[in-house]
Amino acid sequence: MKLIGRRRTGFTITELIVVIIVVAIIAAVTAIVYNSIQLHAAQSRVESDEEALKSAMLTYKSKMGELPPEGDFTNYNTTPPDCSSWPTVTSAIEAVNAGHNLATKDPWGNCYGYEDNDCATSAASGTPTYIKSYGPDGVDGGGDDIEVQVTAGC
Repeated sequence: MKLIGRRRTGFTITELIVVIIVVAIIAAVTAIVYNSIQLHAAQSRVESDEEALKSAMLTYKSKMGELPPEGDFTNYNTTPPDCSSWPTVTSAIEAVNAGHNLATKDPWGNCYGYEDNDCATSAASGTPTYIKSYGPDGVDGGGDDIEVQVTAGC
């Protein structure tokens, strides 16, 4: 005997699979967009940090006659840059430019790379001086590095 007017309740397995696939696609797109936004925000922070460091370094140079710290300095030749001596640079800047709150590391946890090629140093090579972040991979090169030129060289 067949009941007239009986309605089906619940979902079929096909409907459930379609819903799960749609939710998975939305989650994947959201994750990709979120990661892209996070990377862009980190890159913007690096650019801002480097410009602040550059400005503070040039102020230091105008007062002290050379880029900080006095004498030669480099942490640029290691991958990622060596953090042990970076506080020497920031403390020299902060001593002359009171009130600066300078970044010591990029958003990926690496120190900023800096090689003092200032003309006033004894080992000046005459090449431009840069402040550089090695980017998310922490390796020099590869297209994700972000740098700002501090001086043009001698």
